Amino acid sequence: MTWLALVIGCDVRPPEASLERMVAQESVRSYEPAPQLPGGVLPGDAPPGTQPYGAGAADPRPAWTEATLVVARADYERLCAVCHGLDGRGDGPVAPDLALRHPPSLLDPRIVALPDRDLERVVREGYGLMPRYGDRLDAGRRWGVVGYLRALMLSQSVRLAALPADEAARVRSALEAP
Repeated sequence: MTWLALVIGCDVRPPEASLERMVAQESVRSYEPAPQLPGGVLPGDAPPGTQPYGAGAADPRPAWTEATLVVARADYERLCAVCHGLDGRGDGPVAPDLALRHPPSLLDPRIVALPDRDLERVVREGYGLMPRYGDRLDAGRRWGVVGYLRALMLSQSVRLAALPADEAARVRSALEAP
């Protein structure tokens, strides 16, 4: 009786016939239009409720207002400045103790050139020795930190001549003060 169960449970066709079923099945080739599946879902579509990532994905960044940047500055000073420093140069109070990997300057042209989405991902997931902050900051606050980083980067690289006259005068007087 055991041999009967084995025979019934096995595909007795030669391997070529089984492989032929795979070759002959309906499929979609690369770069061809994909047929609709039941429910209107195309192969490869993201499940409902997920956020697309990469080229063409909607930018989830909220508007950066003065209020969001004030909160983001506090988050940056609390979580980031200990390594990156208040001005983002990578010279925070614990930076000298990080001999294995010194924190990078956030003003480095390679970091400045990163897309906002990549900066948010680093804040969310961490990078190297940097811890993740996705569990401490919700998406709005993470994007606020990215906005604060952009403002910080701009503040450290703007030319005095590019400022409006009243702002330039205010900066000059602050720089000349003892």
